[in-house]
Amino acid sequence: MNTLEAYKLNKSAILAALRAAGATAATVTYAGDSDDGGVEDMIVEGLPDQSAAGPLLATPIVETMVSYPWDPLTGCPSETPVVSTRESRVDTALENLAWHAVGMAGRDGWENGGGGGGEFTLDVASGTTTLDHYDNYTEQVHCAWSEPSEDPETEAV
Repeated sequence: MNTLEAYKLNKSAILAALRAAGATAATVTYAGDSDDGGVEDMIVEGLPDQSAAGPLLATPIVETMVSYPWDPLTGCPSETPVVSTRESRVDTALENLAWHAVGMAGRDGWENGGGGGGEFTLDVASGTTTLDHYDNYTEQVHCAWSEPSEDPETEAV
């Protein structure tokens, strides 16, 4: 099993819980900068009664993890994945799925420096996920100026 397969398994488990509750979507919003960032908000949409969001997010599900332990002999991560499962909650699994998507999009470390953020959405009807991520950066514009010469022979014609 690879990390994408684990992503799909976890997505399926979350989707099953969301469908059973009648939800239409779940969105995780995250932001941060200067080595600090995390989930800002988690919204479940389409519930017949919004007070059901708390109990839904606390619903236990099985989450699958794939890790590549450090190999002290090679000084690199092992090429052989270690697959494990654990009981988790929908909110924890949804947050982990969002971080997994951020990593698969190549945006690991987004919270460093100027930071960034985004939204991760799981659409229940289509069973698809989308990530809308942004990075903050500081731009420097350099401008040089010299005082014009007063010598008429050095002026351009």
